Amino acid sequence: MSTPQHVRYAAKMPLMSSCELEMMEFSASKIETLRDDVLFEKERLTIEQHGFSPFERWYRAIASVKNRQRTIAWNTGKPFASENLFFRTIDTGRLLPISLADFRVQIYAAKGLWAYMEYYGNTESWTNITILGLMHHMLVFRNMHDFDGGDIPIICIDWDKELVDDAMDYWVDLSANKWTKDERETKFCQVAAKAHGRNPCFYQVDLCVRALLLDEKVGYVPPFIIIQEARKGGKARALFTHPSHCPPPTVLDTLPKTCGSATCTDSKCVGLWRMEAFRTLHYPSPMVRDLERYNDGVVCNFWGCEVEMELGPDGKGIGLQRCQKCKEVSYCSRDHQHWIGVFTNAFAKLLPSFLRNVYRH
Repeated sequence: MSTPQHVRYAAKMPLMSSCELEMMEFSASKIETLRDDVLFEKERLTIEQHGFSPFERWYRAIASVKNRQRTIAWNTGKPFASENLFFRTIDTGRLLPISLADFRVQIYAAKGLWAYMEYYGNTESWTNITILGLMHHMLVFRNMHDFDGGDIPIICIDWDKELVDDAMDYWVDLSANKWTKDERETKFCQVAAKAHGRNPCFYQVDLCVRALLLDEKVGYVPPFIIIQEARKGGKARALFTHPSHCPPPTVLDTLPKTCGSATCTDSKCVGLWRMEAFRTLHYPSPMVRDLERYNDGVVCNFWGCEVEMELGPDGKGIGLQRCQKCKEVSYCSRDHQHWIGVFTNAFAKLLPSFLRNVYRH
């Protein structure tokens, strides 16, 4: 397709069926295996050998902030594990454990990259390493959401940092919907020219990003898209698709800027993410199809209950009662407060053996 054709097509409704990037999906059970049997087990071994891991230390520090709206909580005296780490979701205000926030991952890459990995028999190891390297941050970003966080797309591209910066700025500016048609075509061509000869080209990456946000056949609108520089020394960054999807500064600005190894002595190591290069799309925007969502209120902490806190005549919240034990979550009734404890304890006992049987078969 010629450049003029690219420009004309870039202005139309993006369809994933027109995108030439190939996608490989990883099921929720596969991600849970990588999360618990690999990631958290590795962290526990690191803690045993060295007394800490960078992320264990971060969770402990951020969970020690005692207030009614702390973002992350850690069960007192419990080990560093997904069932003991709780996130306060930004859409419902619930405090929910990582272990119950399952998700799938879709990796998009050019056909040539998949063919290269398959030829050398490295597809599984490469995808596992990619997901594990990004996992800690993905867990934080995903667990900030009660709803709409069950699918995480990762777009792997053989681009350098400067080109990814230009593309990210283009999408953010495009989402503001302030360009004229001519301005949009000019901006598109500027980035496309810089990406000439790169794999994949800007047209394909732009089509993939916009289709994820607009094409109804995708089936979801991701709260964030991960752009991964698939080259030596390449790093990842996140494109948040709504201002409310970005974690608060108390979380985002304090995440460990490290590879995660307790034995790393490289003073220049900043990890696998470009934390300073995260971007957030504008809202409202014709670039993102709008879905029904909670309005960032507070909902009964019993998952499945839809009773929301309302403001009374005096401006105080009514309809929910704050838990007298932890003082951090609210319930619509004592029954729901009682049953959440019963279900959580029973689920915690049954889940490990159940999942192990599922994974083995």
